Amino acid sequence: MRRLSRAVKVRRAGEVLASGLLDHYRKSLADIHEVGYMRCWLREFRPYLNGAFQQFSTKRVSPIERLLDQRHRRGHSAQNEDEDPQVGLDASISG
Repeated sequence: MRRLSRAVKVRRAGEVLASGLLDHYRKSLADIHEVGYMRCWLREFRPYLNGAFQQFSTKRVSPIERLLDQRHRRGHSAQNEDEDPQVGLDASISG
C-alpha cells in the first residue's frame, strides 16, 4: 500500500511540474506569435549580453587589478614609513 501511495504522489508531482512547464511554453509561444521571435529573444537575453559586455569593458576595474593596486599602495607606504629620508640622503651623498 505504501508503494502505491508513493507512486501516486510521484506521479502527481510530475504532473504538476509538467503542467507548469507546459503553461510557460504555451505563454512563450503566444508571446513570440504576438511580438516576434527577435523581440522575445532580445528581452530574454539582453541582461546576459549586457553583463558579458560589461565584464570586458575597459572602464571596468577587475578584482585582480584592485588587489594589485592595493598591494602596490601598501608596498609604497610601508617603504616610505620604514625609510628615514635623511638616511637615504646621507647614503646617496657619501656613495
